[in-house]
Amino acid sequence: MINISSSFLPDGKEFHFWEKETAYNREYHVDCGNEAASDGNDGSAEHPFRTINRAAELAEPGTRIVVHPGLYRECVTPKRGGSSPEKMISYEAMPGVTVSGSVVARGIVPAEYLSHDGCVRLWTIKLDSADFPGYNPFCANNLIHLREFLVLTRENQKNHLARRGVVFVDGKPLKQVETVRDLDCAPGTYFVEANGMVIHFRPFENIDPREHLVELTAKEQNFAPAEPYLGYIRVKGFHFTHAATGHPFPQRGAVSTYRGNHWIIEDNVIAWSNCLGMDIGNEDPSYDIRCLPPEKMPGWTIVRRNEIRDCGVGGLAGYVANEILVEDNLFSGTGWLMTWHPSESGAIKFHLAKRCLIRRNIVEKMRCGNGIWLDCNNDFNRITQNLIINNEDPDPRIIHIECSKDYPNLIDNNIIWDFRKLELAQNTEWLQEGDEDDRSSTGAIMSMGSDDIWAYNNLIGKCPVGVNMYSVFRRFGGGRGGTAREARIMNNLFYDCSDSAMRLEDEYNTSDGNLFVSMPPGYLRIRYPLPSKLLNLTAWQRFFDMDPNGADGRFTISVDEEKYELTFLPAVSEYDFDKRNIEVRPSRNPIVASVGDIEPVSTEELAGCDYFDHGRGEKSLPGPFALIKEGMVINIDPRKK
Repeated sequence: MINISSSFLPDGKEFHFWEKETAYNREYHVDCGNEAASDGNDGSAEHPFRTINRAAELAEPGTRIVVHPGLYRECVTPKRGGSSPEKMISYEAMPGVTVSGSVVARGIVPAEYLSHDGCVRLWTIKLDSADFPGYNPFCANNLIHLREFLVLTRENQKNHLARRGVVFVDGKPLKQVETVRDLDCAPGTYFVEANGMVIHFRPFENIDPREHLVELTAKEQNFAPAEPYLGYIRVKGFHFTHAATGHPFPQRGAVSTYRGNHWIIEDNVIAWSNCLGMDIGNEDPSYDIRCLPPEKMPGWTIVRRNEIRDCGVGGLAGYVANEILVEDNLFSGTGWLMTWHPSESGAIKFHLAKRCLIRRNIVEKMRCGNGIWLDCNNDFNRITQNLIINNEDPDPRIIHIECSKDYPNLIDNNIIWDFRKLELAQNTEWLQEGDEDDRSSTGAIMSMGSDDIWAYNNLIGKCPVGVNMYSVFRRFGGGRGGTAREARIMNNLFYDCSDSAMRLEDEYNTSDGNLFVSMPPGYLRIRYPLPSKLLNLTAWQRFFDMDPNGADGRFTISVDEEKYELTFLPAVSEYDFDKRNIEVRPSRNPIVASVGDIEPVSTEELAGCDYFDHGRGEKSLPGPFALIKEGMVINIDPRKK
């Protein structure tokens, strides 16, 4: 039977939607812009509190906290959670509410020296310890505790060991430099003295900062409970910014459930968190949760319609991710700290994910990190209808399932477009000796030490490698190494993969119904047994019985990455040419020269709906769209707003 719903998981069961309508019996108001507001008030609309934390102290299950427009420089720390879906505690912001982790810089003075050229003015701020009670991010390094996977080199260590505090001028962050001499080299920089209490900086365009807003991050987080394991909390409509978070592990985001469960985090903006935007799991593998009672087990959280922007390392993280729903979010500009090697970088990074549904999200403009990364022992998860576009990384892995065995994970109806390789030092610690030449760690869909990966009806284009699956015998999640077998790569549309469309470990996988458009020579690969095989579609079919219903194509796909618009166009010429200007020899199969000539293929059971939830029927086109026409402009923003 063909399921025409994006909510069914690889075990054939529907995702559990626990959310219900809450009956609120109490409402508190917070309004920092009201001259009569006071934390001594009763919290009514007529007599509001001044701080959100005062309402948080009093809230009981069934309480709604309404926050009026204004700038709140505090970290909200809920004291208790709700008791059920019908008795949640809800924090709801009116339009125009910002919760900031920064303070306004005071006492800015000219530096005691000028730069060597005598014309660039530098400025100094001496911090007041009263602005940093209990936590000074300018005294702390980005790197925190768990360093097992850290590979420091001369090139990357400065970002890992930089201070967590950030200086903003008129809302724009300055770049931290290693020595005070570096301030001479470029505007828009700052240097922190050894004791973390003195900052020297050079604003953009050498302005006088005393005439502008200068802010210093002062709080680690924007919204995080005081105690762990709270449940049934809603956070809605806030703009969170300027959190001075550190590099995971532990995972401590600007917004944190602090190992809680049954949260709903929706319609928020999380911007300029130094390292991590949001954490929704156990935070750290050092904490053993196996003995927790069920009501304290982390998970069952809904992350919906948020914008998570410009976070230094990661957008959303969860160590132990039980039945998480992540839908209709925008992740943009993550990874500007360029700290890849602790292996926690990515728009979404979950560990031990069980029956999670990740759908209709946009991941764009990643600077350093994976797009969606499920790491170790992930079972029955579905990643569907996401747009992942315009990203770059030292080892680009866009949808990455790592070290997962025995149970399938489904990746279907996604658009993965335009990712590039950054030329930085690579981490090849998992490669077997002698495999470096053919075991690239790059892939739009990456399976590293995992079995039973199902990839259906994806569009993968403008990238080095489409699907890359290899075994890693040192990764022992589930008590054994991964074989990279029993993958099902069905009905995908590959376009202009500069190196290869598929790299499979061996022939013990299934591939069929795929359409390969504008591919280089040898774009299909089987690694073992050695020597590796570089194949075209004809050889792929003849020697390995792969893709008996596959086809080659030569039409054009154009994408406007800013407008999220995609267009199918005719081929530029009869055949495409590789970079050496040598004609690519076509396979024995007919060449699909126009989208109107694409032959339908058999629909896979769990991919019965397309990118837009349109039903496919028993047969449909390869790729994420049930219907396409030449010249038709398709808006590929998947979010339901």
